[in-house]
Amino acid sequence: MILATAIFTFASFALGVILVRRTVSANAPSALPHREPPGLSVPTTPGLVHPENLKDLLLSPAELGDILHTSGMTVYQSNNGLFMDTADPPDCAGIWAPGMKQVYGGTRFIDALVEEIHGPGDVYPKLTLQSLVAFPTAKDAEAFFEDIAPKWDHCARTEVLVNRHEGGTIAVGDPKVLDSVLTVSWVKTGGTGWGCQRALMPAATL
Repeated sequence: MILATAIFTFASFALGVILVRRTVSANAPSALPHREPPGLSVPTTPGLVHPENLKDLLLSPAELGDILHTSGMTVYQSNNGLFMDTADPPDCAGIWAPGMKQVYGGTRFIDALVEEIHGPGDVYPKLTLQSLVAFPTAKDAEAFFEDIAPKWDHCARTEVLVNRHEGGTIAVGDPKVLDSVLTVSWVKTGGTGWGCQRALMPAATL
């Protein structure tokens, strides 16, 4: 099987840090490292496309460290599959985190690779989730991108309920599309200090 196109999604969670299109990071205010587990449960199910065929599209720990001004970024988990947690409303679930089954279920995706990367130790102020979701044709990937962009627009300036074991809600910013990259930021409500910038784009692999 020839893999034509994948959807690359990226989320950087941090205390007081907003990541802008992979290249710019705001300075974080002084804060103690906060143990918050935004990583999600990942099933290790077999797929039709080997994950090694997709990895070149992912950012390396070194690249992420440069973006986030953090040393020692390490891949905590890398799996073939989709994240299983959910969010409400469902159309806003993709804003919370990349590579969610709730978002890609019912589409023509054929495989997915997800990674969780963070700094050393069990207590860290910055964390990144990456996913690649493969589609059989560029047309399928483009159709997904064109479908999800207006859904994110409808989620602008709303709160989304995250259905995880610790619960909570996120306040969503205004999504934007620039150069075929869909971005949006959110902050977790309740004064936790956690914020995130999400980015999603189609990427050809041929």
